[in-house]
Amino acid sequence: MRLTLDGMSAFEYWMSVLQTPSFSTSWGPAAAFTSLEGRECRELGQALLRTDGTPGSIDLLVNADSNRSHSSWVHCRCVSTSHTLPQGSIIQIGSGLYVVSPELCVLRLATQLPRLAFLHAFTSLLGIYSFSSLDRQDLLERKPILTKARMQQYLNDTEGIPGHRIAQRALPWVTERTASPRETTMALALRLPSKAGGHGLPEFEANCKVSLSEEAALLTTKSYVVADVAWPDDDIYLEYNSDKHHDNDEQLEFDFEKITAMQRDGRIVVPISTRQFNSYEAFASIVNGVRKHLGVRCRMTDEVVERRRSTHHKLLEIERSQRTSPSLINTARWKYLFPRIDSDSWAA
Repeated sequence: MRLTLDGMSAFEYWMSVLQTPSFSTSWGPAAAFTSLEGRECRELGQALLRTDGTPGSIDLLVNADSNRSHSSWVHCRCVSTSHTLPQGSIIQIGSGLYVVSPELCVLRLATQLPRLAFLHAFTSLLGIYSFSSLDRQDLLERKPILTKARMQQYLNDTEGIPGHRIAQRALPWVTERTASPRETTMALALRLPSKAGGHGLPEFEANCKVSLSEEAALLTTKSYVVADVAWPDDDIYLEYNSDKHHDNDEQLEFDFEKITAMQRDGRIVVPISTRQFNSYEAFASIVNGVRKHLGVRCRMTDEVVERRRSTHHKLLEIERSQRTSPSLINTARWKYLFPRIDSDSWAA
C-alpha cells in the first residue's frame, strides 16, 4: 500500500517538526500517487478508527478520477488527468509514504479551503516556525521550507492546474518569514487590500535583521535585533508582544531593550500587545498611525471599516481554531502514520 498525503494532511506534515531535510524526491506518477492495492477507502478508515486518538479524516492524492473515492475518514482526490506535475511535486517521506511538496500543497489548499483560511495556510508555509507534535501551542524555529520566489517558479510551470489562478493572485498579499500563527494573522491583516478586508499597507519584511549603532548596542546584549514587521526604507517597525511566546521575564526585558535600542537610533517603533490586536478598534487605531508615518492615504468609508472588522475577526477565528486543534500525537491518523515516517523528530 502506498499513501500520498494531500490537502490538510500535507499541510499538517509540513507545519510540524516531522518534516526533515533527508527526504527523497519523486516525480513519476505511477510511483508516487496513492495506491490502496485493491483495498477500499472504508478499510483504511476502519484501520484509522482502530488506532487510539482523536478521530479525523486523512486526505490522499490519487492519479486519476477513476481512483477517487471517499469514506467517513479517508478522502482521495486527484489533481487533473490532463496535466503532468513538475519534477519534485511529490516527495517520499517514509516507507510507502509520500507527501505533496509545499508548492503543490499551496495549489491543493487553494481549491479546498475558504479564501482567508487558504491565505493563512499559504503564509504559514512561508514562515519560519513549526508546531511541536506534542502541543499545538509550542512553536519551534526552523528555516523556510518555501519562498515566494520558489512558489512563483512553480506557478510558472503549472499553468492550467487547479488552484493555479487563486495562488497566483494571492502571491502579492502573503508574507515570508512570519514566526508564529499570530504574526501570520497580523501580516494578512496589514497586507491584504481594502477590497479583501485588509488595511492595504505597503509590502514589508517580517523578522527583519536591524543593525544597531555602537550607542544603541549598549542598550541591549546584541549588535543587531530582529524586528517583527519592518519597512526598512522608512525606518518604521512594529513589535508584537505575545502573551504566549514572550511570557518570561528575560524575554520581556529583551523585548523592552530591543525597542529602546531601535528608538535610540531614531527609528519609529510601534509595540502591539495581545489585547490591542484582539480588538479591531485598537489595532485599526495603531495601523492608522503607521499609515500616516508611511504617507499612505486611505478612504475610510463605513463599508471599508465593516469589511476590515469582519476580516479581522475571521482571521482571529482561523488562528483560534488552529490553536485548539489536537496535537498530532493525539490524533488517530498520525498515530497510524508515525511508524511509516522516516523521522526521529516526531516526539518534539
